Amino acid sequence: MQLIHWLATFTRRYNSDDAETTEFGVKMRGDNFQFNATAFWVDWQGIIISVRPGCGWSFNFNGGEAETKGYEVDFVYQINDSLSLDFAGSLMTAETSIDIDSLSAKAGDRLPNTVEEQWNFRTSL
Repeated sequence: MQLIHWLATFTRRYNSDDAETTEFGVKMRGDNFQFNATAFWVDWQGIIISVRPGCGWSFNFNGGEAETKGYEVDFVYQINDSLSLDFAGSLMTAETSIDIDSLSAKAGDRLPNTVEEQWNFRTSL
C-alpha cells in the first residue's frame, strides 16, 4: 500500500530539456557525383544532468545550457563503373553556454563525448 501511495504522489524533480535547431543545407547530384553540405546550430536549454554520488542512487536535474554549431559535408565521385571515391567530414563546436557549478563546468567548456573534427576518405571497388 505504501508503494502504491508513493507511486500515485510521485513528482518528477526535473523537466524535459528543450533544443531549438536550425539547419541549412545544399544537395547536388550529377551523372557521376553526389554532394551534400549542411550548416547547423542548436540552442539547448534545461539539459538533464545525472549525478551518481557513489551511494548506489542517481539524481537527475535540469542544470545547464549549451550551444552546438558546425558544418558537415560529403562527396561521392564515381570514376568509372567499378571505382568510386567518397569523402565525408564535419567540424563542430559543442560548448556550455553558462557555468554549471554542479559539474565544475565553466561557460565555453566542451560538452562530453563530442568530436570537434571528423574526416573520412574511402575508395570502393
